[in-house]
Amino acid sequence: MRPQISKMIILTILSLSIFAHAEERVKVYAEKVKLISYNENLESSGTIFANKEANLGAAIPGRIEKINIEEGEFVKKGELIAQLSDETLIMQGIEYKTLQKDFERSKRLFKKGSLPEQKFDHVKAKYEASKERYNLIKKNTEIRAPFSGIVVEHMLNEGETFLLINPGLIPGYSHANGIVRLMQLSPIKTVIEINEKDIERVKEGFSATIDLDAYKNQVFTGKVSRIYDMLNPATHTIKVEILIKNEDRKLKPGMFGHVTLELDEKEGMFIPSNSIIHQSGTGQYYVYKLENNIAKRVDIKKISTKDDLTCITGLNKGDIVVTGGKYKIKDGTKVEVINK
Repeated sequence: MRPQISKMIILTILSLSIFAHAEERVKVYAEKVKLISYNENLESSGTIFANKEANLGAAIPGRIEKINIEEGEFVKKGELIAQLSDETLIMQGIEYKTLQKDFERSKRLFKKGSLPEQKFDHVKAKYEASKERYNLIKKNTEIRAPFSGIVVEHMLNEGETFLLINPGLIPGYSHANGIVRLMQLSPIKTVIEINEKDIERVKEGFSATIDLDAYKNQVFTGKVSRIYDMLNPATHTIKVEILIKNEDRKLKPGMFGHVTLELDEKEGMFIPSNSIIHQSGTGQYYVYKLENNIAKRVDIKKISTKDDLTCITGLNKGDIVVTGGKYKIKDGTKVEVINK
């Protein structure tokens, strides 16, 4: 009788153990999916350019007499930067002054009726033509700033002859011939290219952040100032210009970086970023959603990030996702949420 009772006790203990093991639940942390307003981002790469750039030269060849502004110096609009040889100007000035006197004398005689109109018109035409030549030569012996900016480079030196063809041009910048290179560096700009499907999403005035390779620990901000009117037919992209403040001239033309455009505000489903699992070797992401304390794998698509949250598709507001303990469970695992 006693052996039979012992067997019954052992069977009962085993049954209870199996039952307890069957009911054991994995302890996890979980959070609800939230509906949050956010600004969707559009990312691209871009190069820094001067806001304005001009290679300043003349319409006629000539020897460079004087360059008044050193490289790196600031000039105001209209300021004299360089002076070309004025021999031709002096000669033309003598002719101009002579014809001016002839014109004044002929004008007095014409008013008195002592000079035929045809001859007066002839003298007047010669004087006006000489005046135009004089002003043209004068304009091309004085190189003045068309806008305020920095003289970043002397393309030629004093004493050298300015020709209409200058082989010393730098790829990536203006290829116009010149004596000096003038750039407006504050503000400065970057130009990115976006796909044609995104044109309607981008508007002038949108904010942008710029991360430059040259400054790893600093983020710069700017605003969309221009959307070009023509697409590249080969890539189906359009250029977008972003202006950036640069009072300290820290940003230099030619720098390269990553640009993030902040688009219009919208609403989306957000989950803690630490709830997302990346399936190794793929571009697939998924989470474990809880239904009646049972884990269910749900594939998601990441849209954007905001602080420690990620905007996704594939879930609804109020859904519960596992944030802690997600690597201890699998599809169908019974769980116990311990952060209720």
